[in-house]
Amino acid sequence: MTEIIKRRWEWNFGTAIYAFLICFIAMLVTVVIKSRSVDHSLVYDDYYDKDIHYQNQYDKLQNYNQNIESNKLAMSYRDQYLDFIFTQNAGDVNGKIFFYRPSDKSMDFVKDLKLNDLQTYSISKDQLSTGKWKAKVEWQSAGVDYYKEFEIFI
Repeated sequence: MTEIIKRRWEWNFGTAIYAFLICFIAMLVTVVIKSRSVDHSLVYDDYYDKDIHYQNQYDKLQNYNQNIESNKLAMSYRDQYLDFIFTQNAGDVNGKIFFYRPSDKSMDFVKDLKLNDLQTYSISKDQLSTGKWKAKVEWQSAGVDYYKEFEIFI
């Protein structure tokens, strides 16, 4: 009798194929379940439109690089604030700052660029959660459009 039970559980070619198929199916089911729990949202909802208008953004960046002496923009950390500092001769500046969070698009927001008397725009770090951010600054001064991008780590 023990010989019959022993032969029944013997590993042979058929048993190995059966074990492989069970493991393979279990792995596939696991991958499908894990992939359904990942957020597959796009970085931008209108990325085609942004791609078409990329040349405009590149031109603004070139304007900044060519006129860097008269329209320099810098960023600095101060206590609980981020400061975007324009040169003193930047003139009348108006534009927007787009705060972009690469890991979660629901946290993105836009602020109007309103400079104080020191040609500085300040934003509280409390408005930004911990992690990596990109600040995309677009502004116009003396009829010329400019663009500058900063990486922020909080």
